[in-house]
Amino acid sequence: MVGPGARADADLIQDALIALTLERSTIAYMPEHKDRFDDAMARARSETVCNLPSGSESAKVRQGGIGLNRKELTDDIAARIDATWTEIVAPSIGFAHFMALEPTMKAPWTRQSRDQDCRSSGPPRLEIAMRLCSIL
Repeated sequence: MVGPGARADADLIQDALIALTLERSTIAYMPEHKDRFDDAMARARSETVCNLPSGSESAKVRQGGIGLNRKELTDDIAARIDATWTEIVAPSIGFAHFMALEPTMKAPWTRQSRDQDCRSSGPPRLEIAMRLCSIL
């Protein structure tokens, strides 16, 4: 049997862990410790495999806030992405743009959706995902 002292200690530990979690999940904490929230290993691999410039930012939290990436994606870059989609991606997967693909890929994967994928005239989601991977 656990005595009241042990329960009190467990409550203190739990309270301390909750406080620590709340502190370390703030926008203020994350940029100060961005090495704990980055994709450095994936970025290093993509630099090698995809011939990307080395040393780019890999942190997931850069400034804090939602939607700041819209300022970084210029109209010219967005147009180039759309052109690449139209030329390469759309013919392979049958979706004219990402917004047309998104509902299909976000739908829950159930037995019913799997059966529907098999009966549909378009490619099933797994095949779409495989085609996307082969393009990239």
